[in-house]
Amino acid sequence: MPPLFLPHGGGPWPFVDLGLPPGFQLDSSALDKMVEKKQIEKFTATSKQVTLYFGGLKPGDVHSFEYELRAKHPIKAKTPKTTAYEYYTPSN
Repeated sequence: MPPLFLPHGGGPWPFVDLGLPPGFQLDSSALDKMVEKKQIEKFTATSKQVTLYFGGLKPGDVHSFEYELRAKHPIKAKTPKTTAYEYYTPSN
């Protein structure tokens, strides 16, 4: 995943929405390990997206991660865009 820029330099509860392509399902084992290691606070998943919740980021913090998807059916598709938000910023 490429680096994401938070325009206000971090915040108390930033989160990242990862779009999931149609026809794939999340293998959550890597994300479960991230929670165990306190790399993220928690995550939620639906059939269309995964949301990662960070406990707080400071300016300059860098987080990288990998996760796996499993194809349910062989198809060609595009994913929804990936975005990062500050949790309590009303303009988002």
